[in-house]
Amino acid sequence: MTRWLRLKVSPAQQQRSTSAFFQRWNAGEEGCSAEFSRRADGGFLLRFHGIADFVVDPSTSAVECVPVRDADVAWQGIYEQQVQPLLLSLRGEQVFHGGAIAVGDAAVAFLAPSGAGKSTLTTAFAKRGYAFLSDDCLHLDFAQPRIHVHPHAAHVRLWEDSVAALGEGRSVYVEGSPKPRLEAATDLPHCDRALPLARVYLLGEGKVDAPAIETLSPSQALIGLAANAFVLDIKNPSVLKRNLAAGARLVREVPLRRLDYPRRYDALESVVAAVLADVAG
Repeated sequence: MTRWLRLKVSPAQQQRSTSAFFQRWNAGEEGCSAEFSRRADGGFLLRFHGIADFVVDPSTSAVECVPVRDADVAWQGIYEQQVQPLLLSLRGEQVFHGGAIAVGDAAVAFLAPSGAGKSTLTTAFAKRGYAFLSDDCLHLDFAQPRIHVHPHAAHVRLWEDSVAALGEGRSVYVEGSPKPRLEAATDLPHCDRALPLARVYLLGEGKVDAPAIETLSPSQALIGLAANAFVLDIKNPSVLKRNLAAGARLVREVPLRRLDYPRRYDALESVVAAVLADVAG
């Protein structure tokens, strides 16, 4: 994992970048917009407005965090949820916006952008005894004969309505994230070992009346993978080539499906059943 070089406090206002931003994330329900630019020294500036700048030096695998406000620890949530996956991608790892659960001795993954319901779905499986590996950072290992999923943090992040609907009362707010998080426990098991990847589901928009699963064509699968990948150096030809090769291997070796279902809590039982039937079939 990328190590910390140093941590310092910035003035109250983030300073103007000396180069143009080449990638922007729009503010959504996470409540934070971000912009990324290259530095003259070959590194990167990751700017999360109102929270912190992260200055990355790829040559030393070091990162400097510059919080906007003195003693404000909001950057810690952003580092874990957004910066770490981007740094992994910079090191050549394949990381996606996705959750994963253990079904038997294999992992089943759900890919979707923020707000699409993957954390709620992941938690619904975990509450039924299918341990979760991650809820938002899907880190894949391509070095083995079979593609594996690395476990991530032993907690899930949910909105309060999902916490209430799933019957969980021990949510904890962490500064830097608008979502409370639930720590792994006996009734919310976490898998702490890498598992081979058996299925990948790209979540649909929820405009259906019942769970629906369909097989994706190779081109549809590649587009879906690209749309949900954590990638920092998006204009680097070697990075694009590497990611395309990884996506092609995923499509060859792992069944990719589109999973759509109504975003209602009373539908989760039928969604879990549909996925388990598809995996078993």
